[in-house]
Amino acid sequence: AITMTHHCVSVAVLVAVVSGNLYLQMEGEWETVYNITTSQCNATTIENKTADMTDSMPIAWFNRLDNQTYMIAAASGATFPNVGPSLNEVSHRCDHSIFNSTMNLDPASYANWQWLQSVHMFANGTGYGLAHNEFHGFSKLENASKYCNFTTNRGAYCNLWSTGLLYTTDGGRNFRLIDEPPAHLVAALPYRYTLNQGTTGYGAISTMLQGA
Repeated sequence: AITMTHHCVSVAVLVAVVSGNLYLQMEGEWETVYNITTSQCNATTIENKTADMTDSMPIAWFNRLDNQTYMIAAASGATFPNVGPSLNEVSHRCDHSIFNSTMNLDPASYANWQWLQSVHMFANGTGYGLAHNEFHGFSKLENASKYCNFTTNRGAYCNLWSTGLLYTTDGGRNFRLIDEPPAHLVAALPYRYTLNQGTTGYGAISTMLQGA
């Protein structure tokens, strides 16, 4: 199991036990994998904010091309992975970001502030990921009179969410948009962003499943 806060990611081994009902029991102690106070990479976004933090539900996958386990808790700037032979041996890597937000300033691009939140990997190293996307009309990079006039409680307004598709050909070491925006779009509400709108859209992406 993997848990997170904005400052820390922890893991523990869970064992399934069948005794009339299926339940999970923790085996061993929680282990801190990433702590923002000691492991944070020296990287900033185009808004001069920290780019390395835990801002999504942690996910993990195994890269058969390099025999390494990758674990992330994506942020909307850059996604620096925790890498190692197994979940028990991963360490935070600052030398390489596996995905960077597009940071397009047009809400119609659906490629703005992006979080890699769901990954499905194949044995040959190809794979796909779903990116949670948010357009922040309140961002200081935007034209406030065009997108947002609020100065307080901005998290509840001027925000449009959507879901995009990413792909990898190297086992998850690098992710890119499947196509030029907005052709990468998977899910969005059927109307355009409007001035001062409330926060709407699709988010909280679950695990990706392969179906018929």
